[in-house]
Amino acid sequence: MPVKNISFLNGRKEVLRRFKFTSLPISEQVIINKSIEFFCDPEPCFIHRSAVLKRLLAEIEDYFNSMALSGSSEINCSAFTERFGDMINFGEGVESLKFDV
Repeated sequence: MPVKNISFLNGRKEVLRRFKFTSLPISEQVIINKSIEFFCDPEPCFIHRSAVLKRLLAEIEDYFNSMALSGSSEINCSAFTERFGDMINFGEGVESLKFDV
């Protein structure tokens, strides 16, 4: 199932920010680190950058889909960070992510 949108929620479950899944704010440093890991390229060209982003988004989407199958559409930021590290800078006040599939 494709993930469509991600909402960044505060502790009261209010939407602070909302992104199309393909526009998630993935850390530039993570993109560079993965480009080095996958392609030995510390200054990724458009093709390498695109490949890295596609692979990272696929990993996140697989994770969200497995959660959706278990009946959940929300994840705590600390659980996401535990699984994916500092891939996304959530910003001030964000405590959970809600995803639409």
